[in-house]
Amino acid sequence: MGETTDDIDYSQCQGRIFRRKEAFLSLPSTLQEDAKQCELYLTAHKDETFSARHHPPLMLKSVYGCKARELIHMILGWLCDVRVSGSKIETQEELKQYAHDIVDALLLDGFVAPLKDSENKPSTLSRSNSISLQAPPQSAAGAVNQDTCTNDVEGSAQADAPNTEKKPETKDSSSPESTAVSTKTYLFRENDVLTPVVFSDATRVSVWDVADGAIFAGFLKRKAGIFATFTQGKDVYVIVNERKKALYLFEGDTARGTSAIFELKENSQVQMDATFFDYGINIWNGEVCVEVLNGISKDTQQQCFDALLQAGASAQEAIVKSQSGGGGPSFYELSDMALGTKEIITMDRYKGKVVLVVNVATKSNVATVNFQDLVYLHDKYHAQGLAILAFPCNQFGGNEPGSATDIANAASQYTATFQFFEKGDVNGAEARPVFNFLKAKLPDTFGQFIKWDFAKFLIDREGNPVSRYAPKQAPKSLEPSIKKLLFGENSPDSRATTELPADIEVEGACKSVQTDELEKSSNLAQD
Repeated sequence: MGETTDDIDYSQCQGRIFRRKEAFLSLPSTLQEDAKQCELYLTAHKDETFSARHHPPLMLKSVYGCKARELIHMILGWLCDVRVSGSKIETQEELKQYAHDIVDALLLDGFVAPLKDSENKPSTLSRSNSISLQAPPQSAAGAVNQDTCTNDVEGSAQADAPNTEKKPETKDSSSPESTAVSTKTYLFRENDVLTPVVFSDATRVSVWDVADGAIFAGFLKRKAGIFATFTQGKDVYVIVNERKKALYLFEGDTARGTSAIFELKENSQVQMDATFFDYGINIWNGEVCVEVLNGISKDTQQQCFDALLQAGASAQEAIVKSQSGGGGPSFYELSDMALGTKEIITMDRYKGKVVLVVNVATKSNVATVNFQDLVYLHDKYHAQGLAILAFPCNQFGGNEPGSATDIANAASQYTATFQFFEKGDVNGAEARPVFNFLKAKLPDTFGQFIKWDFAKFLIDREGNPVSRYAPKQAPKSLEPSIKKLLFGENSPDSRATTELPADIEVEGACKSVQTDELEKSSNLAQD
């Protein structure tokens, strides 16, 4: 796959394929290595291993694969021909067990898959329904003793599943070397039909084909049919692949072919929208909406949306129409709840003041430098009429996960005494009114969507939004603009108040603390 174990993160990926991949990575390293070598061997001998056959449940449909016991036979032959890593295999039972271990590993790694996977039953590959093989307590991978191979390969090809359940001869219990026999279960039955994944059908894209590079995978719904409003859509399995820069839709989490593929190009846009579904995601190709997904829950919607942005799409914000035109409310008519007390604060409290609105996150890697600058501005200009309003938000990297008490404690540590509001969204269908208003009034080159923590908006003494600043722009760099709004054209530094576009990175404190988190957001686009 090209990555090390440490490079792989499937935490945002639901589905059986990803759980198997995680299980494969938890196997002993020697077993992983031997399984990979075995995959190369079986690929080179695929015509001897796999063949077209008619599977009874499918009747006339031909299936390319083999029985599990036939695969075990091939692996036993390979084990007898090569030296593998680890301790020495001493007995025929140890050899058989290790062959079974490798088949398990091949299933987890996605080299082969049970034919039953096509039925998309969640119970498939459950160890509770698998065979039981009596074996020594330790799995002995190793340089194979050729004596253990005598007559073993021929016999295994004709063995039925019950024969594998025989207990190996155990030593006399009175012997000090006697060991209790343990029971091991496997993910397959020996009569199961296993089909190769990696070279089964080059004309179709399967879930396995797009698993590597996936940054989101989950069970969503899609808009389909005239009853979609009532059914909340048709079930669909969604994978967002950053490496391939594409969105894939499947009928299930082990599907061998896609229902739809959307390349995430420069003109691709995604949009949170509650018009059709409560947690809808619209996929746009230019000016055409090509797909509508139902995120089902707010968290899943946010995870999928963020992944689509990371994979190459740009954001298109769904804005309430009444707030985007001249007939909408003024800034002073908007309100929000104070942190902790949940007191309703109407923005008319700040009439006659210069207001700086910021979406904050106390756990962000750039929180310290931003709060230091905000405290500096508050302490220096609060008495002259500056009001800083902090709106905690957890939409960007989960950087504000705590309760109101946690946020208040963090604010106290930063010595921030300006007004904090309750935690809420700044993007999407549940975005707070203040931010819907400001984004509509001050769209920038990259659209209305806020890309990360610490986006900033300046509002003059008459309640007019006058400038918008990117998350990467240090709050202290706004000081000349703030002084101009507070004191007028004749204020000190007023000649240096040329407004900086939101997509221009400002030299200053924020630049010195750039992190991977902030770089990721800026690569999507700057506010």
